[in-house]
Amino acid sequence: MWCLVQAAMDTDNKGSSTLGIITRVFYAGVGVVYASIAWTALELLNGTGTVREGDRPEQEWTARFLSLPYGRWIVGIVGAGFIGFCLYELRRAFGEKFSILKTSRTNATEDQVATRIGQVGITARALVFAIIGFFLIRSAITFDPRNARGISGALIALLRQTHGPWLLATLAVGLMSYGLYTLFLSWKRRIDPI
Repeated sequence: MWCLVQAAMDTDNKGSSTLGIITRVFYAGVGVVYASIAWTALELLNGTGTVREGDRPEQEWTARFLSLPYGRWIVGIVGAGFIGFCLYELRRAFGEKFSILKTSRTNATEDQVATRIGQVGITARALVFAIIGFFLIRSAITFDPRNARGISGALIALLRQTHGPWLLATLAVGLMSYGLYTLFLSWKRRIDPI
C-alpha cells in the first residue's frame, strides 16, 4: 500500500517531469507486485493456494509475453529495465545525497552506520535484480522462456559459480543488510506533510 501511496501522493517529491512520472509509475508497479505476493501469501494461509517450485512462474509469464506480437522486445525491455533499475539504485546509494537517518533525533555516527548498511543492502538487492534482468534478456535473445529466472533461479545461478557458496553467503549478508536498512527507514524516516 505504501508504494501505491508513494506513486499517487508523490511523497518523495519526484515531481511531474518525465523521470518523476517514470519513477512514480515504477513505485506503483512495485506496489502491485507486493500486493500479488501478499495475495499469494493469503491464499497459502487459507489453503486455496499452491507453491510452484523453482522458476516455473517466471518462465510461464515469460512464455506468455514471448507469444505476443513484439514479445521478444517486451521481454528484452523488461530485462533491461531490471538492469537499469539496479544501476539507478547503485547510483542513488553511492551518491552524495544518500543518507538514511538525517533527522534532528540522530547523531553523525548513527547516520553513517545506517548509511553503510543501506549501501551494502542496496548493492546486494541490485545484484539479484541484475541477474534476473540478464536472464530475461537472454530469454528474449534465444526466444526460450526456459532461460528466465526468478529470485531462486538467480541465487542458484550464483551458487553454480566457481566460489558459489562464498558468493551466496556474501549475498545473504547483503540481503540481511537490506532488511536492516528497511528497518532503519521505518524507524527514523520522516516525510514532510503536503
